Amino acid sequence: MRSFSESYRDAGVNIEAGYEGVKLMKKHVQRTMIPGVVSDIGGFGGLFAPDLTGMSEPVLVSGTDGVGTKQRIAQLMNKHDSVGIDCVAMCVNDIICCGAKPIFFLDYIAIGKNEPEKVATLVSGVAEGCVQSGCALIGGETAEHPNGYSLVRKVFNVEHADLGAYVDELGCTLGEELLRPTKIYVKPVLAAMDVADVHGVSHITGGGFYENIPRCIPDGLCAKIDKSALRTPPIFSMLQRMGSIPEHDMFNTYNMGVGMTMIVAKDDADK
Repeated sequence: MRSFSESYRDAGVNIEAGYEGVKLMKKHVQRTMIPGVVSDIGGFGGLFAPDLTGMSEPVLVSGTDGVGTKQRIAQLMNKHDSVGIDCVAMCVNDIICCGAKPIFFLDYIAIGKNEPEKVATLVSGVAEGCVQSGCALIGGETAEHPNGYSLVRKVFNVEHADLGAYVDELGCTLGEELLRPTKIYVKPVLAAMDVADVHGVSHITGGGFYENIPRCIPDGLCAKIDKSALRTPPIFSMLQRMGSIPEHDMFNTYNMGVGMTMIVAKDDADK
């Protein structure tokens, strides 16, 4: 099945544009590959094996920063190939103050409308900054925020809804449910890995089941989901009903209450 949500697109988020953007940026990312990179973009995390030769007490130094309102000048000039260099510069110039050598970089792009060519141009600047500083661009995120609106906000009309009103179906207010924090799976997943041979793990985020589960399955294989086994919170049924959203779009947009999936041998499933 293809990963495509018509409802999400109608709310202003085009996930297929995201795929095209990744395709276009790969040639820029390739320029930054250095020894130690052991992954390609598109995974759930970037992998890097550092060469610690000659270091008696290795220390990792991290830094994060952004371009700031200089980005507005780029927007006004419709020139987006240089601010990525600024983004890298702000980070690597900070850590070099500690005498640390940059080894890898992750970028984050928040954009009102995903125009693949423009995103790729932004990434070209990030890649150039990485080349100049000798580090690898091993991952990142492009988040589409159309007018601050998404499918949830559209369906529930949150700008005008009474978020403090109690909803029997949810057992709490709508606002409380929509602000319910994401479960952090680190400890339970590590515990599962201790007792079972876990073959693959998928973090179910934007793109839902259709996009994320296949990312840890080898080519030629697929997954069959037993929907009756899912413990789907009532917010999703409410969202689907009020928004008249097809089931495919629900599973292609939300995690349906399943934030993490693991692939194990049949004999390990109960563990």
